[in-house]
Amino acid sequence: MSPTHTIRSGHYLGPATNVNPISRITWRLIVCHLGAHYLHEVALLSTDCGPDIMAKLLEEYKHSESWLAHFVPFMFPMVYTAALAAVPIENLTTTLPCLVDVDALNYSHVLTSALRQRQTRTTLPLTPSFITSYGRFAVLPEAPNNTVSRDAILIKLELNNLALLVFLTLAFLISVAAGVFAGLIRQSLDTGLGVFGAVAGAVGLVEGYATWKLK
Repeated sequence: MSPTHTIRSGHYLGPATNVNPISRITWRLIVCHLGAHYLHEVALLSTDCGPDIMAKLLEEYKHSESWLAHFVPFMFPMVYTAALAAVPIENLTTTLPCLVDVDALNYSHVLTSALRQRQTRTTLPLTPSFITSYGRFAVLPEAPNNTVSRDAILIKLELNNLALLVFLTLAFLISVAAGVFAGLIRQSLDTGLGVFGAVAGAVGLVEGYATWKLK
């Protein structure tokens, strides 16, 4: 009789035949700065669901975006499908982020909606199939000197007219309130007008500069 083999605790038996191994997938992400496009790469897992992917994209976007974005509540990130200019693969394997040319942009409603409503976690499927449906964004092995156009996700800030109107209204009301308060304290109309102008001017200067830098 052959001896009975015991399995020690923690002994690895290898993957089961009905379990797919987790693989790492890299997506191309482009961030726009002052009209220039910079290529980044976002590492994903084959088990990532839609909300997980958007969270990673947003994290990379915030990491690469200017700190000025925190001062422009009337500008929201928008997602596009970008077609890169045809270049050899060697041009895209340099140190990232690197400057790239974009030939065309196509609006991607699903991803933009998901980015805006990421807190609800209801706009994208909770299955890993989301990655395969957008496989054209993935970084794949290519032969040397392969010169083709490649797709990537592009995220950039866009002006929202309604949010801008709300912001301007609130800024005006705050400036008026500050001016009235200062005028009552100092019993001076000139002081009130001066404070109103100073607050309105400071807000306009900061927001105008931030908007110009981010557009």
